[in-house]
Amino acid sequence: MKKFKLGSLHVNKRSIFSFMSRYGLILLLVLIFLTQVERFTRDGSLLGYRVKKAAQSSAMSTTQAETLFGVNQKSLACDKASEDVVSRALNQKVKRTPGFISDRTMPRLYSNCRYSTVSKDGKNTRSVIIVLRGEKDKAAALQALESLNKTTKPETVKMLGDKAYFSTVTNQLSVVSGDTLVTLVISKNSDTKFDAKTAAIEIARPLIR
Repeated sequence: MKKFKLGSLHVNKRSIFSFMSRYGLILLLVLIFLTQVERFTRDGSLLGYRVKKAAQSSAMSTTQAETLFGVNQKSLACDKASEDVVSRALNQKVKRTPGFISDRTMPRLYSNCRYSTVSKDGKNTRSVIIVLRGEKDKAAALQALESLNKTTKPETVKMLGDKAYFSTVTNQLSVVSGDTLVTLVISKNSDTKFDAKTAAIEIARPLIR
């Protein structure tokens, strides 16, 4: 019977440890790779950075879908300053333009509305953008008003809300009434005789009632 020498069965512990370390590192890298692929597919992010839009078809809400397809959302600003109100102020027929931001009430009110004039020949067209925003209180609303107008050097508008400014540079009217800040912009065109300030004030009045 042959005798086996223990030396022939000697196992190099260092070689086994080195092999296991390499195997473990490879396994870890594979797991990291698979995790990143999954996140990229699900969220559109890679290593914490968003590199593409995540697929939203299955999670898209009815409101988002309606917005994308041009359906007008519920808008307090549009309800207060209706098409008729804006059309009279501009002396020109307008239609509401579908918005991309629906009204929200939390944490505070935010409502926006946009109108565009209807013109067969495409001349003297205008747009009106209205933003109705609730603030913490009247003091916060007045502070926001001053911050909004500090670079345009607007003129003060009397007898409108608690405080109001109109900028002839941007055709922007800003009004505070209580804790609400109203911002209204009328775009300019080639009609130099148009009185944007008077029109903006007329549109703003029902917004602060």
